Amino acid sequence: MAQNFPFWNTLSEEARQAYEIAERMLQNQETIGQASKFLNRRGISWPAERLANGLKKVTEAMEQYGVESQQTTQVITHGTEAATEAMEAAAVEAAAEQGIVRRTLSTIGRWILKRLGLSEGVSLMGATLTGALAATVVLGLLAWGLSSWLGSLSGGHSVQLGEQKNKSHYARVDVPGCQSDGPYFIYVLDIEPGGSIYICGKEGVQKPSCNFVDGGPPPCAGQPNVGVLGTLGKSEGYDTYDQAVAAYCGMRTETHPAYGGTKGTVNGQLYWLDNAPKCPGD
Repeated sequence: MAQNFPFWNTLSEEARQAYEIAERMLQNQETIGQASKFLNRRGISWPAERLANGLKKVTEAMEQYGVESQQTTQVITHGTEAATEAMEAAAVEAAAEQGIVRRTLSTIGRWILKRLGLSEGVSLMGATLTGALAATVVLGLLAWGLSSWLGSLSGGHSVQLGEQKNKSHYARVDVPGCQSDGPYFIYVLDIEPGGSIYICGKEGVQKPSCNFVDGGPPPCAGQPNVGVLGTLGKSEGYDTYDQAVAAYCGMRTETHPAYGGTKGTVNGQLYWLDNAPKCPGD
């Protein structure tokens, strides 16, 4: 078993889970979705790309340590082949969907050109472009008509409606450690080695580090704002606090106690979680 080799403890949590998923797939003849859901405590299915990347890291570790194991290689090969087949099937499905769109646009284009008496000698690409142009024009007219109709309902103040929508786009939150009007970000704070996860709007990081767990003792007066190493998830943030928390919980794969606090693997990296919200099951 790969778990018995010295390279195992050097692997990331992501790579270890990838191997365990592939091992279960081989032993029980399960699919990627079945095996990953069974091993993941939140029942989340892994995408094929994630499995392939994790198994690649296991292979690289074996090569680095000069380990040769027929059983381990068989598990990696089985998982990699299954992931490759799944990615190829997804690519074929995507290509088929694109083919349907092209055929639909070319049919529309040929119909228009025929009505205009211009169908002679027109290529498939020309008909498709004509169909795409027509679809764009129709959608533009529909959008303009809808905007005009909404404007009439508001007494012609369509710009004011837009401004009002922007102001109310995000949902305000007032929970312990975060009072914000949004958008909400999954921050990595620079207050502990490796970073500490914290979720809030921009207002949440406009205060000194001593306001956070392990961020230093008070008084906070005169201290600079807490350092931010970066963010996880959507770069533009999330509309609601709950959406940001759900995204964080979806990226978190494990937690464990460490030096009186809590650490965990989030998006494949190890972070402190003492400033992060609880996830279902915590």
